[in-house]
Order: sequence, then structure tokens, then C-alpha cells
Amino acid sequence: VSHAMLSPLLPANSFVVYAIIFLLITFAGAFKENKIIALFGYFVAPVLLASLGIIVVKGWYFVDPITINPMSGLSAFRTNVRFGLSTLDLFGTIFFGSLIVSIFKQNLKRATYIRANTLMAMVLYAGLIGFALLGIVYVGMASLGLMHGMGLEHINRPLLFSEVALTVLGKSGAFIIVAAILAACISTAIALSAVVVEYLQRDVGRNKISYIPALIFVLLSTFVFSLLGHDWMLKISVMTVEAIGVPIVITITFANIAYKLVGFRPIKTPVAIVAIYTTFMFVWKLLV
Repeated sequence: VSHAMLSPLLPANSFVVYAIIFLLITFAGAFKENKIIALFGYFVAPVLLASLGIIVVKGWYFVDPITINPMSGLSAFRTNVRFGLSTLDLFGTIFFGSLIVSIFKQNLKRATYIRANTLMAMVLYAGLIGFALLGIVYVGMASLGLMHGMGLEHINRPLLFSEVALTVLGKSGAFIIVAAILAACISTAIALSAVVVEYLQRDVGRNKISYIPALIFVLLSTFVFSLLGHDWMLKISVMTVEAIGVPIVITITFANIAYKLVGFRPIKTPVAIVAIYTTFMFVWKLLV
């Protein structure tokens, strides 16, 4: 994704070298699992927010002619919800949240004076801060699309941000665009790598695999799959994960919320019903 977004600024046929450098940086960031939150908090998040802030603020000062979208508000909402689901952010939220809670627990064990409910309070405060910051970022990015999206209706989705950012900043601001894209994508890669490694260690390897070999295996596998290209990966995610996996995760999410709020205990039955229905619809569309 990051290579596709940065392709206007990169030389031709640079993917393999780019992928190797990107995964080496990911390895360095995920090398020590208990340092990931500090890495994000002290370095990655400030770089990401500062670079996005510069792009958004400058975009507000130089507004292109705004085109009128013929779609109704409801139609636009439905379309963008579908695009939003294809980014698989709900999967990321659940798995990254699990990693963060795990690291919080490790840190709390070293501080015996902290009360038991402190973990929940820390997670809640962090979630609210993240929610507020993401809301500001998304509103800012949406406003950039409104003000500078003219003529970009048919461009490939991975290129949208870099094209809008280049329109706003020009080539002279390329380093800010690179910083924003790399901070966003590398932070995701580091967190997701740590989550997958934890799964391999605990559930697959039964704690018989050490962290570093598992991390190397995950990144090498990532490199092999990345060679298949962004379009192929996006097609697979839309065809299978979005069609079948996302509705199941949404069902689990609402079942958990209902359990916390009103003591709703059934989870296997609603998940099974949704899984059967989405699988049937997926196969039906393939056959038809």
C-alpha cells in the first residue's frame, strides 16, 4: 500500500528494494514487543499527526473549485461504508487492541501499587484519545478530498492521498508526504507483525517458538505475498475477508457489547447464522 501511494515519487521498478527496506524497518520496530507502545507514542504518532496536520491546514488555505456530487447523501454514505469495510480497520482495531492490553498488563505487573481497575481506565482513556485524534484526522482528510479531489474520480484508490497531497504541497513538500505515508503504514506493519507473531507463539507453537524467529518468519512470508502486488491482495481481501470475515467480526463485536451492557450471553448461534449466510451469499455471487 505504501509503495503504491508513494509511486509518483519513486523510481520505476523499485518495488523489491522498497519492500526489503520497509520490512527491515518493520523488524527494527517490532524487535522488542514491550517497546512498541513507546515507539508509537514518542516517535511514530507525532510524525504522523504533524505531517498530516501540515497537509490538511495548507489544503484549507488553497481551495480548488468544488465539484457537486450527483449522489444523494444516503447513497454516498452507503458507498463509503463499503469502501471503509474493505480497509479492514475493524480487524486491526480488535487485534491491535489485544496487543496493547497485553503490553499494559506486562507493565502493570512491574508496578504492584497500581489498583486492579487501573488497566481498564488506561485502556478507556487511550481509546478516547485515539478516537478523538482519528476523528480529527478523518474530517481533515475528507475535507481535502472535497476541496482538491476534482479530476481524481477515476484514479486508483492507493494513489488518491499522494495525488491530493502533491496538489496541496507540490514536489517541494514531498518529504512531508513521505513522512505521513510511511508513519501510517509502518506503524500498522509493526503492530500487525507483533500480533501475528504472538499468535504463532502462543496458539500455533504452544510457546515453543521464540519471538525473533517467529518475527523473521512472518516478515519473510509478508515479503513473498507482497510480490503478488497490491491489486491482487486487495482483490483477495474484498472477495473473502470483507464478504465473510467482516460480518462475523461485527457480529462478535455487538455480541460482546450486548454481554457487557445487558448480560447477553449467546454468541456461537448468532455468529454461526451470520457465517452461514455470508458464506452462502459469497458462493451464490460467484456462481451467478
